[in-house]
Amino acid sequence: MRLVPLGFLLALSITVGGCGGDQEPGTDEPTPPEAAGSPTGAASSDSATADAEPDGALGQVLRFVPDGAEVATVTDFDRFRARLGVPGMTSDDPMTDRFRFWERAPAAGVMLQEGRLREENSTFELDFGFTQDDVDWEMAFTGDTGSGFALGFRPDLDMDRVQGAIGAGIEPLTEATVLADDHVVVSGDIAASAAESWADEPWAAAVAAQPADSYYLRGGDDACIPLEETLGVDATVEDQQAVLDQAEVRGLADFDAFAMAFTSGSTAFALLAYATVPEQDEVDLRSELDDAWPRTSASSVVWADAFESNDPLPVDEERAVVPLTVTNPRAASAVVLGDALPLAVCGDVRLLPEPTGL
Repeated sequence: MRLVPLGFLLALSITVGGCGGDQEPGTDEPTPPEAAGSPTGAASSDSATADAEPDGALGQVLRFVPDGAEVATVTDFDRFRARLGVPGMTSDDPMTDRFRFWERAPAAGVMLQEGRLREENSTFELDFGFTQDDVDWEMAFTGDTGSGFALGFRPDLDMDRVQGAIGAGIEPLTEATVLADDHVVVSGDIAASAAESWADEPWAAAVAAQPADSYYLRGGDDACIPLEETLGVDATVEDQQAVLDQAEVRGLADFDAFAMAFTSGSTAFALLAYATVPEQDEVDLRSELDDAWPRTSASSVVWADAFESNDPLPVDEERAVVPLTVTNPRAASAVVLGDALPLAVCGDVRLLPEPTGL
């Protein structure tokens, strides 16, 4: 694994820290990699993982994402709690305070997970003594080889409570496994070991070096997103052709991975990792693609509802970084989870079929 250049990380921190104006003291300042906080306090003893994992939510969960995954998302609930002034909130806090947090959190930042335990919060709380408010971070991944999730619980929670809920067959924990020493619960087709995970991917380590509210990661054979998917569910042949007429999509270079890190309620960055050093023109073109994409949609949000692309940083080895302004956190979550991302479009264009009228 190639180490991430220090100059790249410093430039990254400076850039994402200076893109927005709504930061609150103590919650959104970029943190140097060696000083970033750990949500669970869990550390892997695996040497490869230790080399690749900066502290922070993403650094903790990469070892659970298998090499065969295509998309992974992570949300650091602790950062949301800190921004909203309740950094130590747990299930022991008054219910009114906890309800208030969940009402405000989706507008305070880009929340890619809404808390998979919340639907059964009452059962978990009354019968087992924990809730979603004891979860520090959440990860989910999908891919052709399977899917799964991981939950990082607060380090002082008695994990026997969680084991009790699993034993009782309470969804969504029916087939989950407790890693008691790490205060983590995993479920699904998670990586068998750090060596078979995304933990030692240099592009992932570069993203994790910048603490963020949430992360979106694409890797493997399907790192890019087909044009028709980036256009949204309402895309027509005419929409696709309009983009092709305005932007040089065909011939865009392939990349190995695409990531987005949401560093505050209004700032983010996109990172593209290439097999070889990309041309600056390639990165500049990708950063300008949003101008050619549909500005409205009848039934879903589009990129223009949520983001503005800023000038990309100079290319650093095989990585390119595009700072982003988040104009609407709720819309941004929908755009990202819907894969409506012009920056990640494939250069190999597949034309939509012409309607037959049948």
